[in-house]
Amino acid sequence: MPTARAALVAIEVNNKIYAIGGVDCVGGCYRPLAVNEVYDPATNTWTTKAPMPTARFRISAATVNGKIYVFGGGTGAVSGSGNRFDVVEEYNPITDTWTTKNNLSTVRDMTAAAVVNNKIYLIGGNLSTLNEEYDPVTDTWTTKAPMLTGRRYPGAAVINNKIYVIGGFRHMTPNEEYDPITDTWTTKAPMPTGRYATGATAVVNNKIYVLGGYPNMANNEEYSN
Repeated sequence: MPTARAALVAIEVNNKIYAIGGVDCVGGCYRPLAVNEVYDPATNTWTTKAPMPTARFRISAATVNGKIYVFGGGTGAVSGSGNRFDVVEEYNPITDTWTTKNNLSTVRDMTAAAVVNNKIYLIGGNLSTLNEEYDPVTDTWTTKAPMLTGRRYPGAAVINNKIYVIGGFRHMTPNEEYDPITDTWTTKAPMPTGRYATGATAVVNNKIYVLGGYPNMANNEEYSN
């Protein structure tokens, strides 16, 4: 990757991977970055794109209809609301342009983001149970039923239009299922090894794989609902 960094987001659009935001860890891991770089697996090349308007890390992102939405984030130490953002910015890969959208209801970072029926659900963060639905078409937010266990840096995955929010800090084993249709939460089997900030929460053949995370960084566990 051209720019070394931590706490960024990586998201795929049209078979290319966009690496956005993050933090430069030289001298203390507190210099937020606006960097936006795209990787093309077909050519094994990187290209620098238009930077994000607001430099930040500990961000969340989701893609709907070929556009990338980046939510919240922070600029410094985890503690203190002054280090967090309520910013929402939309990136269009075709035009290589950014657009500022309606803010979050509150400053948040380290949230989980998931997409169901072209709506984005931003869940948790800041040890909260907050669950909000974002409609990219109308650029509006709707508060939904809160998550059962407040946490930050959980993983999230979608199976059959239901969202599974797994792990997170400080409660590192919860696995909770959210149904956007009924706006209800259900407690599911907890993750065997508690952790947060997992490197990947992936769905293969309707099974969820949770890889890495802190403090049990080598774990790879499969969940079948």
